[in-house]
Amino acid sequence: MDGKAIRYFYRLSDTVPTVSGEVMKAGLGKETCNFWKPKFKAGEFTSALYDYTFKDGHSSFVLNAYECE
Repeated sequence: MDGKAIRYFYRLSDTVPTVSGEVMKAGLGKETCNFWKPKFKAGEFTSALYDYTFKDGHSSFVLNAYECE
């Protein structure tokens, strides 16, 4: 955790193909905002960084509080 930003690091199965952070963010979609929205609104956090390591690469994305309003 960095200030009011939280970071998640994931090592995915070798069978999962490498995709961009934008694709990961889109795939997680509304469920991710539904989880974070109360925490953002309460001021617990301002953003969440998702960092993925694949067998053949890496991707990440940041979900900011304003994206879940």
